[in-house]
Amino acid sequence: MQSDAPTADEQMAQAEQRAAEGDLVAMYSLGYLYSEEGKSEESVARGLDYLQRAARAGVVAAQYLLGLKYLHGRQLPRDERKAVKWLAAAANQGSARALLVLSNLYGRGTGVERDLSTAKRLAQRAAELGEPMALQMVGLQLISGVNLPEDRERGIDYLKKAFRRGNAEAAYYLGREYLYGSHLERSPQNALHWFEQAAKQKHPLARLWLGELYRRGIGTEVDVERGLALQNETLADARPDIVNNFAWELAVNRRAELRDPALALKVAEPVQALRNSYAQLDTLAAVYAANARYDDAIAFQLRAIEKLPTDSGLADNFRARLNLYKNHEPYIE
Repeated sequence: MQSDAPTADEQMAQAEQRAAEGDLVAMYSLGYLYSEEGKSEESVARGLDYLQRAARAGVVAAQYLLGLKYLHGRQLPRDERKAVKWLAAAANQGSARALLVLSNLYGRGTGVERDLSTAKRLAQRAAELGEPMALQMVGLQLISGVNLPEDRERGIDYLKKAFRRGNAEAAYYLGREYLYGSHLERSPQNALHWFEQAAKQKHPLARLWLGELYRRGIGTEVDVERGLALQNETLADARPDIVNNFAWELAVNRRAELRDPALALKVAEPVQALRNSYAQLDTLAAVYAANARYDDAIAFQLRAIEKLPTDSGLADNFRARLNLYKNHEPYIE
């Protein structure tokens, strides 16, 4: 039985016709498809033309996507000022994602003069609109009192909202706050709960720390087998930056009961060959120092210092750690 449904080519031809007649939805859709999935330079160029026409006509999604393309140099020459222009256009129409990206640009001084007050205002507006990453960012600032007046209950509420909108990172950070007790009253049981919530969404650091809680019986009964199984499964395919973060916290944690130098070494050494960045070398040096292997710590810290960019602003901290290792002292945050 022959179907009367239009073919893919016929659907594209219909969309082209609607776009030619000024249909902005068709214009944006074609712009997205051709620019993102075009198999030839001609198709990509056609998509960019549709996208720019839709953006000029005020289509928020087109303005946002065009801003990202200019920002990252994707299919268009990198142009930070044009990126800011189109992201600001989308933000002015209430795009929460554009507000968040624009906030980051103002915070870094990318494409605009650095303006922290504007960055905070834009992030708060994005959070008010329910953007999950903005809710997380503002929530943490409210809890810590950094950049914003301290309001812990409101900060917790923002993080919970972010998690309900699918942001597992927010649940992970809430677990950390309860585990460390830096700004919230310490509660291992609450830490366990939020790590479990994030772990259900496969958040790797939440899974690794949940394994630690199981293994050590923090906030729950000791279950070494369960904890090690969760950690080993997570570490098997974890990105190097995840491994680096976990090893660092195990080695230098300001809470003695959360430090585990031996595990930090076990986690860090298998990926030693991948440790070429200054941050990774710095971590491995701290891990060696935590295990009283000070010659190794000094060697890796010197390599980390060599790789530091001149404008990183980290040289004093890296040298201070080097002096600790030379004095046979570990670094503790």
